Amino acid sequence: MFPVNTHDKEDAAWPVGANGAAAGVASELTATVQHLLTAMQHQQLQFQELVLKTLTTHRQTGPSQMLSKMTPDDDIEGYLRVFEQTAECEKWAPAEWTITLAPFLCGEAQKAYVDLNREAACNYQKLKAEILARLGVTTVVQAQRFYDWQYNPERPGGSQLFDQLLLAKKWLNPELNSPGRVVELMVMDRFIRSLPTAARERVAERDPSTLDDTIAALERYIAAQVLGHADRQVQEKRGTTIVKSLVRLDPKLAPADDRHREPRGPHRHLLGKQEAPAAATKQEAFTGENGCWTQPKYTMSPNQLSSQT
Repeated sequence: MFPVNTHDKEDAAWPVGANGAAAGVASELTATVQHLLTAMQHQQLQFQELVLKTLTTHRQTGPSQMLSKMTPDDDIEGYLRVFEQTAECEKWAPAEWTITLAPFLCGEAQKAYVDLNREAACNYQKLKAEILARLGVTTVVQAQRFYDWQYNPERPGGSQLFDQLLLAKKWLNPELNSPGRVVELMVMDRFIRSLPTAARERVAERDPSTLDDTIAALERYIAAQVLGHADRQVQEKRGTTIVKSLVRLDPKLAPADDRHREPRGPHRHLLGKQEAPAAATKQEAFTGENGCWTQPKYTMSPNQLSSQT
C-alpha cells in the first residue's frame, strides 16, 4: 500500500467557492497596498518640495533682509553687537563679516573701513577697533564707564549686576584677550589714573594699547613740557632784549616803573634829567593845570644842545 498525502486530501476537500473568495481578498489587499504606496510617494514628493522651498527661501534671505542701514543716531556699540549676534545665528563665515557689514555703515564708521588697508579691512576685530576709536569709544573710555557705574536702588539688582559685567567685558574683552592681557589692561588703567591731571589727559588721548605705548606717551608729554619751558624762557629773554632796545631809542616806551629811573647806556649823555613840574605844594607836583597827572618831560642842558649842533 502507498502512503496517503494528507495535503492533497485537504485541497480536494476545499470547496471551489472558497478559492474564489480568497482570490478576491488577495486582490483587495493588493489594491490597498498599491494605494498606500502611491500615497506615500505623494507625501514624499510634497516633503521634498517643502524642503526645497525652505532652502530656497533661506538662500534668498540675505543680509539686506536681516540688517538695517546704520544711521547717525544709532549707538555704534549696540549696532555692532546686533550684527555679531545675527552673524552668529545665521552662521555667516567670520571671514565675510567685514564685507557683509561695510555696505550698512555710514559716516565715520564707513570712513574707517575705507581708510584701512586690505588686510586689516578683512579682519572684523581690527575693523571694529578702528570704528570704535574713530567714534571715541576707546579702551580708556570703556574703563571710565566701568568705574562710573553706580547702583540704582530703583532697579532690580540682578539686571544691574549684569550691566556691570557687560561693561567689564567691553573693557577687558575676555573672549579675545588672554588672562595676561587682561591683567595688563588693568595695570595700564591704574597707572594712567595715578598721573597728574594734565599728563593723564595727554596720555589718555593717545589711547595706548600696551605698557610700552603707555610709557612712550608719558615720555613724549614730559619732553614736550621741557621743550615748552625752554622755549618760553628764550621768548621771555628775547622780549626783554627787544624792550630794552626800544627804550634806548625812545624812553617813553619804557614801563611805568622805569620812567623815573636815571638814564643808562652809552647814549645816556643825550638824555636830560627829569624835572618835576613846579608847584607850591606836594600834591600840585603830581597834577597839571586841569588837575590831572602830566607826563614828565625830558629837558636838555645848554651844553648838550650845543654839543648836538
